[in-house]
Amino acid sequence: MIIGLMLDGGAVAAEANAAWIRIGVLTKGNEPLTLQRWSSTADYLHQHIAARHFRIVPLDFSQIEAAVSGAEIDFLLANPAIFAEMETAYGAAAMLTLKRRVLAERSAAVFAGAIVVKAGRHDLRGIEHLKNMRFAAVDPTSFGGWAMAWRQMKLNAIDPFVDLAGIKFLGSHEAVVQAVLDGTVDAGTVRTGVLEQMASTGRLDLDQVHVMMEQGGALGHPSFELSLLHSTAYYPEWPLASLPHTDSQLVKQVALALLAMNAGDPAARAAGIAGWQPPANYLPVHDLMRDLKLAQYQHFGEVELLDAARQHWRWAALIVLALLLLTALVVYVLRLNRHNAGINRRLRTKNQRIQESEQRLAAILDNVLEAVVTIDFAGNIQTFNRAAEMIFGYRQHEVVGCNVSMLMPAPVAAGHDQFIGNYIRTGEATIIGIGRESEGLRKNGEVFPLELAVSEVALRGERMFVGILRDLSEKKAHEERRRQMERLEALSKMAGGFAHEFNNLLSSIVGYTDMLLLELGDAPERTADLRQVMDAALRAKLLVKQLLDVSRSDYEAALVLMPQKIVTEVVELLQSLLPDGAEIHSDLQCQACQVLMSPLNFQQIVMNLGMNAIEALAEGGRIDISLECGPLDERVAADMDDLAAGEYAVLTVSDDGRGIAAERLAHIFEPVFTNHDVVKDQVVGLAAIKEIIHRHHGAVEVHSAPGTGTCFKVYLPCTRAG
Repeated sequence: MIIGLMLDGGAVAAEANAAWIRIGVLTKGNEPLTLQRWSSTADYLHQHIAARHFRIVPLDFSQIEAAVSGAEIDFLLANPAIFAEMETAYGAAAMLTLKRRVLAERSAAVFAGAIVVKAGRHDLRGIEHLKNMRFAAVDPTSFGGWAMAWRQMKLNAIDPFVDLAGIKFLGSHEAVVQAVLDGTVDAGTVRTGVLEQMASTGRLDLDQVHVMMEQGGALGHPSFELSLLHSTAYYPEWPLASLPHTDSQLVKQVALALLAMNAGDPAARAAGIAGWQPPANYLPVHDLMRDLKLAQYQHFGEVELLDAARQHWRWAALIVLALLLLTALVVYVLRLNRHNAGINRRLRTKNQRIQESEQRLAAILDNVLEAVVTIDFAGNIQTFNRAAEMIFGYRQHEVVGCNVSMLMPAPVAAGHDQFIGNYIRTGEATIIGIGRESEGLRKNGEVFPLELAVSEVALRGERMFVGILRDLSEKKAHEERRRQMERLEALSKMAGGFAHEFNNLLSSIVGYTDMLLLELGDAPERTADLRQVMDAALRAKLLVKQLLDVSRSDYEAALVLMPQKIVTEVVELLQSLLPDGAEIHSDLQCQACQVLMSPLNFQQIVMNLGMNAIEALAEGGRIDISLECGPLDERVAADMDDLAAGEYAVLTVSDDGRGIAAERLAHIFEPVFTNHDVVKDQVVGLAAIKEIIHRHHGAVEVHSAPGTGTCFKVYLPCTRAG
């Protein structure tokens, strides 16, 4: 088996670990507010990255370039335009994009500009009407509060510095809105979310304003879940960027720590964000700056040939001279080696074939379904194809050069170096050339079954091991499901035969009891016991009928069924299996909903959940089974295994038993799991139930805690809701 990762050696010097890591943050003239918002993030990083100390450095627009060029900061958090300028000039690289918190608990990683006028200005309904009007913006360097609107005006053939009556930069978004309401300007621009936030705090009535070219919806961005008033295209939110001198290992640690920050973390709430996501595409920001000739694009497209020649004539002369010398040298070499042209052609052809062969081999390895991993005799990984990346979760550059034991769980990895040493010394192979099953270790720590074949090859004079691996997780799970279904089928047939024979016996009991009742007449004192016998026999015949229904072959065919009838039958069957003192109650609120499913499958779901509830009960106890219908909107449906929005029948099975511990709850749908301490024989486990539900485009939820009982909810799409 391909095994082993050697733990990285080497520690960073104590002095370097203790050095302050400086995070520069763009401030708009209010350093205390900037420190108040972002210092919690510095503390958060210190808590998650050992022996590292982080400090926030507020920077205004005029200070950022000097701080970046002088390596006075290690990371930069600024608006997209400033980042694009630093990216071009100094090689800043976006690590993450922040998710800004807007409108209560919602967030967005993109934003746009909103051009706003006072309601009732019917002469200002579109951007083309802004000519000769007074306009307000936040700041000449503001991306959402000026640059976006500027570009939108340019797209509508308006030069704001020529065609507007005047431009006022008021310093804040709220001041721009107030100027529009006061009538001191005719229109103004703010970033998305400002109007809605002012309205949510009572500082603005949205009916007082109108947004030009209002887009609504999702800013043209499929992942943006808010509906904010805006007038421009969307652009990515502020990036957190690393600088060229920043240690790459530190960059990875900071990125991983911030990606783990959730919206409820105190650091996120203090900063007014909902967390971080991988870096967005900032090319649209460069396009805007190039279009408006901002910062590094100020002279874009204005290079004159005469100026270029005057500035670079020395280089041009050197290049011409070099070309002349090179031409002379080529002619001389061609004359001397003309007789060797045939040999050169053959060598080039051979080299080309070798390259093509290597490229074909690489393409084959990257497209085979099995994982292929090669290691040298030291146990270090040399190649790692795409299938291996998919199986183990590592990218190729993360594992090449590392010991192969990183791909194996500890018990197997522990003997890897010993195996290689024994093989080198003795030549005795225990797994070379033999296919076998073993276990692998994914990047996320998951141990999984795999099939492994190892062979030894010689490549360019070096001996190497080649391992071909196949992930058996799906195969093992499929085999387990098949065994469960075979047990179910066998049990169903056995139940049918048993029920048929038992029904014959019950028919005799009912018949003879009925004859005795006729002979004894209507005297209650003489027939009371016989009537008890008759009632018990009839109830037994009803249970037998239900077993016969389950064993029928047509019971397995999918059809449009009314689930409330099957729920009623199963509840009656479960009633007879309850322990002493236990109760079962049903509440069938939906009497007309229909689902497309085989009756057998639906009865398996109800029966299995009911049996698990009975097994979870202590002395006495109560089970509740309910059925209702209702709609699921897109947001709620997407949170439940990506269901489609629509009408769903909802089956709820709950008990007040001992509940399930959190560590067991995480594995409840693994084959075979029950809600009791000792796993007993059962027809089908919760894993098969979940598979049936998913196969019918439904979902299942479970909520439980020790001592509080357990509640299962099953969602199945309705074919017609009543």
